[in-house]
Amino acid sequence: MKTLYQVNLDPLIDWSNFFLGLSDTTEMYDKFYTKVSNVITSHLPLKPLTRKESKFQTKPWITLGLKVSITNKNRLYRHYLKTRIPNLSVIETS
Repeated sequence: MKTLYQVNLDPLIDWSNFFLGLSDTTEMYDKFYTKVSNVITSHLPLKPLTRKESKFQTKPWITLGLKVSITNKNRLYRHYLKTRIPNLSVIETS
């Protein structure tokens, strides 16, 4: 049974004639690395991080609980800016 992450490279690369004409191991490695990198890049493209994601990744001490608290604080602050109601206890938090 295949899982989501197993990829069969056999149909993508013809391994029987892959290294024909190459005698130097450096050339073989370069060709192999380039081919495998191209396959990986085509199936797993890199996704640029948003500002928020990159900001939290650079601070490993920010735990999931802190992220939830920060998100809640920011949501309450945005609500305050829209309504200008100083008593935030009437707002239900999630």
